[in-house]
Amino acid sequence: MAGIAIIANPNARRNREWPLAAQQLRKAAPGAEILETRSPEELAGVAKAVKADRPRVIAIAGGDGTVTHTVTALASALGNDLPPLALLGGGAYDSLAPLGGKGGAEDRLRRLSEALASGTELQVEQRDTLRVEGRCGFRFGVGLPVRFIEAIYATGSSGPLASTRLLARALWSSIKFGPFARKLYAPMDLRVQLDGEEWPRIEIYGLVCSSVAEAGLHLRPFRRATEQPGAFQVLGLTAGPRQFALELPRLLLGLPARRDRLLEGVGEKLELSARAPLPWLLEPNRAAQRRPRSPGIPRAHMILRNSRTGAALAVRVERASTVLGRMRGLLGRSGLPQGEALLIEPCASIHTLFMRFHIDAVFLSRELRVVRAISGLRPWRATRFHRDAAMAVELPEGTLARTGTREGDVLELEV
Repeated sequence: MAGIAIIANPNARRNREWPLAAQQLRKAAPGAEILETRSPEELAGVAKAVKADRPRVIAIAGGDGTVTHTVTALASALGNDLPPLALLGGGAYDSLAPLGGKGGAEDRLRRLSEALASGTELQVEQRDTLRVEGRCGFRFGVGLPVRFIEAIYATGSSGPLASTRLLARALWSSIKFGPFARKLYAPMDLRVQLDGEEWPRIEIYGLVCSSVAEAGLHLRPFRRATEQPGAFQVLGLTAGPRQFALELPRLLLGLPARRDRLLEGVGEKLELSARAPLPWLLEPNRAAQRRPRSPGIPRAHMILRNSRTGAALAVRVERASTVLGRMRGLLGRSGLPQGEALLIEPCASIHTLFMRFHIDAVFLSRELRVVRAISGLRPWRATRFHRDAAMAVELPEGTLARTGTREGDVLELEV
């Protein structure tokens, strides 16, 4: 059995900016194998190698995004039987690195190597992970946290300094109720169930859940995250900008939240449903924000339902949101199976040129209200432009008749 296996992301900020990083890690842990991974395919291969070799400890050199992707790959290969993980840091965001102990990456690795060589018992802290659409992580968010991270990357900078500057800007704008605060605090029509118990149906501006207390910048707002094994803490923001600006210092210090400003709970299973596609993030990494294929709701578990009749139009919804995806649509397919649908966004008009089968289609407003319903749209046809439509859903022929869906109905997307 090997002692330490180091999984390093060469694209992580520290490794990218300091060419000698890998060399220093080798000096800190002589004999340890460094496994560099530049793609998901390479990471999956490394996870299989780790399964065969079974090292005593796996050290991860990279930021929060590297940690979540590595844990996901290891869990896929090893199941729940993971060896101890040593988090070394090295990315633009290292808010999870404090879980790996004090000091820099080389110091942590050196102490670990010496402990293994001397037979010293390792101090191990257990942390649960969140699972979202097959991915593992420690913090999940929708609404305000997603918009905040997107605003950070829009500046072209990243890291603690950029986060601190933007947080200060958000606080100042919240107090004045400026345009930046109005952008961050877009309300969500969100249904929340925690362990089967539904939260009050009130406006929520953002929701975040975490299985660790740490949030970066030496802050620990999730004071109840480790309260019980197998569970995580959930915070739902219900206060407006000014009220939340007053609450934020208490939250960042880990003090109890006021019930009129935040909903909170601890549970093992969180279910979210919304009328519109729900972007989400799992740790503050850039890949989580791009959402090239998914609206944020797990693709295999997203149900499109008519809220008036209760009938499900589709139980598997695919989303086309890129220019190429919208252009391609259903072209090249021999048919659309019952129970499936293609959601095209933004979209106010569709065509069936070069298609080989009939479809039903609905055009929806941003509130998912049906502004136009079309049954049996034949190949080589095109619809008119629908001014009030924000998106279109293409469905198997006969779906509208089967579900009784008509113009004016409001649809729901459920997880």
